[in-house]
Amino acid sequence: MKKLKFICCTLSVAVCLCVGNAWGWNGTGHMTVAELAWRAMSKGERKAVSQLLRNHPHYTELLEAELVAGVDHDEWVFLRAATWPDLVRPAAPGKPAKPEYITRYHRPDWHYVDLPYILPADRATIDPAAHQPPVTNAVERLTAMEAELRSTTADVTNRAIALCWYLHLLGDVHQPLHCTSWFSPEFPGDNGDSGGNGVAIKPHSAPMKLHSFWDELLGTGGSYTFIDHTADTIETNPLLAKAKLKELKKNKTYQSWAEESFTYAGAFAYLDGELEHAKYHEHITAAEVPDLNSNYEDNARTLAQRRIAAAGIRLGRELKQIF
Repeated sequence: MKKLKFICCTLSVAVCLCVGNAWGWNGTGHMTVAELAWRAMSKGERKAVSQLLRNHPHYTELLEAELVAGVDHDEWVFLRAATWPDLVRPAAPGKPAKPEYITRYHRPDWHYVDLPYILPADRATIDPAAHQPPVTNAVERLTAMEAELRSTTADVTNRAIALCWYLHLLGDVHQPLHCTSWFSPEFPGDNGDSGGNGVAIKPHSAPMKLHSFWDELLGTGGSYTFIDHTADTIETNPLLAKAKLKELKKNKTYQSWAEESFTYAGAFAYLDGELEHAKYHEHITAAEVPDLNSNYEDNARTLAQRRIAAAGIRLGRELKQIF
């Protein structure tokens, strides 16, 4: 168990891609972001994105899947499109293998853009410049996907795929632990703590990865009823109105949104270094991990709703400009 005193390196110095097993928001989070954006779009804009998605190679098999009576078809496909980059991941160990025509689209190094935290005592031995990002990362891919969507000559199938990635990655850069990794002698590798995947906490009776905890803060429901209700809860919260989200006016770029997440990670995920934890390992037991303060979960959920609200507003705004 440790209490960590973190400091951040200068944001302009290094952005480090994390290639661990972090997934970003779960399906609930990504679909809620998409739902908020869908509500902001006009009928014409909805028609344009829906027509484009019909060119997707997995339209029938994955995007239309699980549609139920009474739910708008195009809206549901749009919500599912936001989860598609996770749907094409290879199956987890012990699960039935997915066919190659599905997994060929998996891009594990597109989901992350992590800014490093470094302990004061470690600054002399851990150089932020040594953790520069690869050419490919979430912020770079968002820019590339936007260019693909705006192209008047790009293949429509590629544009449909680009739209799915755009929806997904815009949500990912609003997840604080998709934009943060801790580097220290305890986590000396290229990925640091892999966005909280190396940190174990115990919110209830069982330990879990810090990153997974943040992924699931909006819940784990995947039905339209659950997503619609979650979006309603966020949309009708006066504290999450556009006028209350000062970051919307302050930060206008993909990079600045990632830096927002980095700042929030320090304050809320790592508690400015005061978060008690254990180092995660495969067979970790509850006895090895300190109990998580109940206030932590409440504050984390409040922040997660704010990040989802900002992502939904921004996604809606960007799609309106693109389409």
